Amino acid sequence: MDKLCKCGCGQKTQLNWDKKRYNDYINGHSPKGIKWSEEDIEQRQISRIYGDIKRILGMPFNYDYSLCLCGCNQKVKHKQDRYIANHQPSSMGMLGKKSSKETLQKISKIHTGIKFTKETKNKISKSMSGNKNPMFGKKLSSEHKQKLKGRIPWNKGKKGTCKGTLESRLKQSISMINYIEKHEFDGKPFGARIGRNELKIINQIEKVINITGISNNRDLFLKCGKWPDRYYEKYNLVVDILEPHHFKPNGELSDKDQFRELLISVRLGCMIYYIPEQEFLKNPEREIQRFKDFLTLLDQGSN
Repeated sequence: MDKLCKCGCGQKTQLNWDKKRYNDYINGHSPKGIKWSEEDIEQRQISRIYGDIKRILGMPFNYDYSLCLCGCNQKVKHKQDRYIANHQPSSMGMLGKKSSKETLQKISKIHTGIKFTKETKNKISKSMSGNKNPMFGKKLSSEHKQKLKGRIPWNKGKKGTCKGTLESRLKQSISMINYIEKHEFDGKPFGARIGRNELKIINQIEKVINITGISNNRDLFLKCGKWPDRYYEKYNLVVDILEPHHFKPNGELSDKDQFRELLISVRLGCMIYYIPEQEFLKNPEREIQRFKDFLTLLDQGSN
């Protein structure tokens, strides 16, 4: 039901979602400069004093507020409220109902193209951070965890639900690195994780073969969205040092690493040479000779 402004202009006021009622005045139409009488000031001061005393003693506040309109015979918590929280009919209006396709299409059209500003995103982040988050300080029970374990994901076996294209994944990787550099590294450049023996193996190979490559190169990352362990521009070749966790129990390369190597080779148009870390540590001379023979084949092919 619409409500008219109390100033007498005849215009309708807007609905206040926080107070769950219509405003008494339109913005800017409320009377200004009204002074409180001495009696009103005394009553406000007395009520504040009694309120402070009750808070200190832990006494309940028995305000003579109206009853909830839902018929539960309970008093509302605030003077301007008409319902107790979640007792209003609108909170249960769509229970057990489904929106039609036309309604869903209208909702999607309304929300398409809407982009939040940085200020709005920061406000949303602050409103849901810390103790304002509904899961702050809470832990899931063992029963709840067991229920989640047995639940089948909604997108299992489905195609095109959460899978992005290669271009979208590349943009996501670049935007994530830019965000980390800006907010967590204070503008300093971000580099890839380096394995425990990665630099040791690469330095040993390059010292024997007398060749130099590049690592943690930002231009390469912007092209493929990944950080190759070592890149040799002369041969357009990427060398990856593979630790044991990169392999499956049957000895095959993990699905994640297969997609990574595919993405690098497609984006850079290069070849990839694998060096298993454990095999190199067992017999470094053999692995270095294998890599040297591979480079000679590339030189012969180019000639």
